[in-house]
Amino acid sequence: MDLSTLDNAIGERILEGVLPHGLKLVMNPRAGFSRSFGMLATHYGSLDSRVPDGQGGGLAAVPDGIAHFLEHKLFEDRDGDVSLRFSSRGASCNAGTEFGKTAYHFSCADRLEENLETLIRFVYDPWFTPESVAKEQGIIAQEIRMYDDDPDWVVFFNLLELLYHSHPVRINIAGTVESIRRITPELLFRCHRAFYHPRNMVLAVAGGFDETRAAAVAERVMGELAFAPGTPWRRPRADEPAAIARKRHVQPFSVARPQLALGFKDGDLPTTPDDWLVRDLTTKLLLDVLFSASSRHHEKLYAADLIDDTFDAAYSGEHDFGFTILGGETDDPDRLAAALHETLATARREGIDAADFELARNRFLGRWVRAFNSAESLAGALVSGHFRGVRIDALPQVAMRLTPGDLARRLESHLREECSALSILTPDGARAVDAADGDDDDAG
Repeated sequence: MDLSTLDNAIGERILEGVLPHGLKLVMNPRAGFSRSFGMLATHYGSLDSRVPDGQGGGLAAVPDGIAHFLEHKLFEDRDGDVSLRFSSRGASCNAGTEFGKTAYHFSCADRLEENLETLIRFVYDPWFTPESVAKEQGIIAQEIRMYDDDPDWVVFFNLLELLYHSHPVRINIAGTVESIRRITPELLFRCHRAFYHPRNMVLAVAGGFDETRAAAVAERVMGELAFAPGTPWRRPRADEPAAIARKRHVQPFSVARPQLALGFKDGDLPTTPDDWLVRDLTTKLLLDVLFSASSRHHEKLYAADLIDDTFDAAYSGEHDFGFTILGGETDDPDRLAAALHETLATARREGIDAADFELARNRFLGRWVRAFNSAESLAGALVSGHFRGVRIDALPQVAMRLTPGDLARRLESHLREECSALSILTPDGARAVDAADGDDDDAG
């Protein structure tokens, strides 16, 4: 296999190649690193609630949570628990299912080639039986019930149900106890065939390793596997209205203090990878300017006893959705929500201060540079960049092109009251409210 060097503006040695069956290989060998990190990821996550039906391009619905279920099941094969093979070599392994991807990874100080072979083989060689699936249904049902007791998780997905009418982002990544009961070995094999084809995946390795030996192992192992022809998965855009679904939901919960999540649905959806990158970075810099711990707005909210150290401001988005969430614990959720809207109104009137903007941009660039000290961060960035069509050196280049005016325009177009919704958890004994069009109606 021929490896090519990816030219980049930051001087990193990044090697690329294509393994048998079309699997993309991306490597960043770093002299002096004591550990290495390998990640094999597929462009398949909880958003993919339908699977190709094999009958002329149609899509068939599958149970919610099946991508997460499949991630769990791959760690068990005919020889038992795969994680024990990694730990016997002093390596750690894990996996995660997100909205848009599922990734399997390991970290090790030595024996990278053995761990790399294990990673490839267990991900591409599924083993499902009715008995093992039934056992996993019980395990994941317990995990779902744990999520149901997690206030951060509950307030978050309650908010997504307010913001979105039908987009699959509103679906709990793990599914429900009822939905996972409908998962069968046949459905798992079907989703694996559809979404775990090498052409829909990427293998990234970063840290202190020998790239020639690592590439040779990956090429040999992939050459020993068999696959039907396949193509990268093209996730269709969801048919989602621009308006939010509902305005407000209040749920009694086992919390000591009320918890608030104020969300803003993004209507400025990107059409190219560059558009996505600009939207993502502009929004994150804007939130840093407005709500970082050093900002005057944060200081004012803190001095008024409306927020504490749990407060956070974050943006998340993919090709056909995006949302900003502000919130945390607070004694007076409605007063905090009103103060947050007033903060945004004040920022629109006053504009974005140039010095605040420069400080936020420098903080971002500093975090970006520090990430290169972590093999895990490097591999994760290579995987995300591959799926999003974004080069690893694109982020600082876009950051240097942005201006305070770009952030002001983003504030005006995105963080608007009419596209916002409010999710609140109150201590047990309070009244549950599920409101539409701004009016409170009892919902149990």
